[in-house]
Amino acid sequence: MLLAKAEAVDKADVPDGMSIPGELERREERLKKLADARAKIEARASERFAREQAEYEAKIAAREVGAALGRECLGLATRRSVRLALVPYELSVWNL
Repeated sequence: MLLAKAEAVDKADVPDGMSIPGELERREERLKKLADARAKIEARASERFAREQAEYEAKIAAREVGAALGRECLGLATRRSVRLALVPYELSVWNL
């Protein structure tokens, strides 16, 4: 019974205006575009991470220098950075 249903589906007409090779090509092209967009987003995210990591390390190094000189870190920069981190990053959405 299941094989009969499969044969019936195979013999059924393809909907008007649908070209199977054309549809396959369209879908493959769409998958390529999605892969390209994903690669661009990942590259931008890694660049952003590297930039933010460098800024963070510079800030920590400045704190260590201040602590070595006997200055007390009041934590103002930390509170400000936490507050800014809660604001969504305005460039995290791109139109590709």
